[in-house]
Amino acid sequence: MKRTIISGAAIAILMTGAASVNAAIDNTTTLPNAKPGECYAKVVIPAQYRSETTELVVKQAAEKIEVIPAKYEWTTERVLVKEASKNITPVAATYGTETQTVETSPATRAYSVAAKRNSAPASPSNIAAAKAAGIKVSVMVINGMGGKRYSKQHAINSAKLVNATQPEYLATLVLFDHEGKGKIEQGFDNDFTHLNTAELCEEMRSFIQHTELDKSIFRSDHVSNHLILKGVLGKDKDNMLEDIDDAIAHFKAHPEIQHRPSSF
Repeated sequence: MKRTIISGAAIAILMTGAASVNAAIDNTTTLPNAKPGECYAKVVIPAQYRSETTELVVKQAAEKIEVIPAKYEWTTERVLVKEASKNITPVAATYGTETQTVETSPATRAYSVAAKRNSAPASPSNIAAAKAAGIKVSVMVINGMGGKRYSKQHAINSAKLVNATQPEYLATLVLFDHEGKGKIEQGFDNDFTHLNTAELCEEMRSFIQHTELDKSIFRSDHVSNHLILKGVLGKDKDNMLEDIDDAIAHFKAHPEIQHRPSSF
């Protein structure tokens, strides 16, 4: 902002005002401190003025906060109010009656050989001949048949037999002397000792360990067996050996569980 000093007519007004002020101050006809021989005149010396232009701050710089009102408008929007779901509606089964004939077991040919005195023992050649004739072969191994003296030999030789013949079915029973121990001892020159429960499992382990079978269905689930084993040899061989090891440790820890060769 620029300020201009007032001049002209305003000066006269100021001068008149000044004279009035002076008159009010000194309204006498004498001069103060007058000296003899000097002449005095009372005059009014008007004030001196000049015009100047200058800038003045009439308002400090500042920041203005302007509030912009919110804007609203009407829109239509689809919102999810419930997730998609499925309803399960029970539908009652419909039953009817019909008669059909089903095959429970395929037709097979099998030979039964009586285990009589002086009968020919099983041999790889006899079993191979049966298989060549289209007969499915099932081999039964008697666990404990060699007694303590021939236990290991019995297990290994039995494994060699089944390895050579690859029977479709293989199973084990445990030796019992229903007609008395004397009849068995005669075949061993009266030098025969039955295996206990842990020893029977050890002989079974030796037998399974030495087998090299492809797909023989194996069962050891007769009532005479103390350890039930089921599977296919050889894909289940390792699992069976683990089960046998567990059984051996169990029966050794519980010697009161003993095999009774005279009865089941």
